[in-house]
Amino acid sequence: MKYIIGRLLSIIPVVLVVTFVVFGMLFLSGDPAVLMLPPEATTEEVAAFRALHGFDDPFLEQYGRFLKGMIQGDLGTSIRYNRPALSLVLERIPATLQLSGFSILIAVLLGIPLGTLSALYRNSFIDYLASVISVMGQSMPNFWLAFLLMYLFAVNLGWLPTSGGPGIKYVILPAATIGFNVTALITRMTRSSIIEAMREDYVRTARGKGVSEKRVIIEHVMRNSILPVISVIALQFGYILGGAVVVEQIFAWPGLGLLTVQAINNRDYPIVQAAVLFLALSFVFINLVSDLFYRLIDPRIRTSES
Repeated sequence: MKYIIGRLLSIIPVVLVVTFVVFGMLFLSGDPAVLMLPPEATTEEVAAFRALHGFDDPFLEQYGRFLKGMIQGDLGTSIRYNRPALSLVLERIPATLQLSGFSILIAVLLGIPLGTLSALYRNSFIDYLASVISVMGQSMPNFWLAFLLMYLFAVNLGWLPTSGGPGIKYVILPAATIGFNVTALITRMTRSSIIEAMREDYVRTARGKGVSEKRVIIEHVMRNSILPVISVIALQFGYILGGAVVVEQIFAWPGLGLLTVQAINNRDYPIVQAAVLFLALSFVFINLVSDLFYRLIDPRIRTSES
């Protein structure tokens, strides 16, 4: 509990910086009232809108109201939908979490076994195949892969739908598009971590004591090499939450990314602020969970802290 409380206190400055940046985005392009209202709005309408939302007040005073509203769950009202921005964001979160969860699941189920086999059978066909997949996964843009998968499995073969909707079959193509890039990173990290662990003294000592190779790999190599992989997976999950905007747009997936793009096009800044704030805080929370999980697995961290 002491460690958890300390980590929670340490993220308070990060949260404050995130909220300040998110709120400040509204003022980067000029007068918020002019940006939010349609081009044909009159000067009187702009002035009334500015006074209604308090844009005439000092910046820090407006930021204070923003923080107070955030604590109370009030992030403003959508200009287009005339509904609380936070409720609109919360409605889209399940779809985004579903897409992110399937994407990271695909990446883990493919990346860790492929990276492990690549490390255990270096300079073999499996190793070369893993290298090719890693290079392709990290160099191929998501939108290009999305169009290729859509053309092959939806247009030519007719196996899967091209747009989002209820049911598992609708999430396969967008999840595979995102997961392929993450698979490449997890494969490379798993391979390098296992190779590095196999060079350690405790592995040579275990082999010298006559421990079977299978036991050495499972109990010594994998347990110690999986730690940096967990950190990468946690960071990539946060990246997927915020980086699925293009994929959601292509596949018309009803998630937070699609809502954010539509809000930007409609100049609906309360929704943009709420969405960006949620994604940023989610990333901070995921890092916190990763640190706690890392500490739970690695006893050396607990020993160094005691």
